[in-house]
Amino acid sequence: VAISAGVVGSAVLDGFSVSNGNSSISYLPSPLVNTESISYDKGGGIYITESSPVIKNCSVRNNYAYNDGGGMYLYHSTPVVANCMIAGNLANKGGGIALYDLSPASFNNCIITGNKAYIASNILSHWGGGVYIHYTNPTFSNCTIAGNYHVSGNTGDGIFTYGVPVIKNSIIERLYSVPVNSSDVSYSYVSGGHP
Repeated sequence: VAISAGVVGSAVLDGFSVSNGNSSISYLPSPLVNTESISYDKGGGIYITESSPVIKNCSVRNNYAYNDGGGMYLYHSTPVVANCMIAGNLANKGGGIALYDLSPASFNNCIITGNKAYIASNILSHWGGGVYIHYTNPTFSNCTIAGNYHVSGNTGDGIFTYGVPVIKNSIIERLYSVPVNSSDVSYSYVSGGHP
């Protein structure tokens, strides 16, 4: 698992493959990285908290998180993610990516596909197969978010959002917004769900 916590200056992760990470539930005390507490059950591939790294030309594949963000978990963070493939990840919420509270990240030229929001032991909520957004406003430009999966009724194969994501020049398969029509979509193709 790649972790970016606290002030990291001009940290860049470029050209790496992050795969087969596993963030399971633990009853041990949360470890501290740069004075930031890290949850064991989030961010199977990449965990970003209170930080703003640049992640580019990376592959984030086949990672698992018991709770949020199988591929990538963001909390109070503003990273720039460019030219990345986020695929085949699994979590309860945000199979590919989970963004929480004041994380207006920028995703440019990314493909988010084949991710799942589903864990058999927790059948209460499986939201956002590709992306789960919780009270924040990320930007997706020139991205494809398609071929993702969830099991909780109408809760967004591609994106499930409680925020106001900005979506430009992108292809999104199933976008579900709460409240309905709260997303800022321009020059994009959105199939299914509520824009």
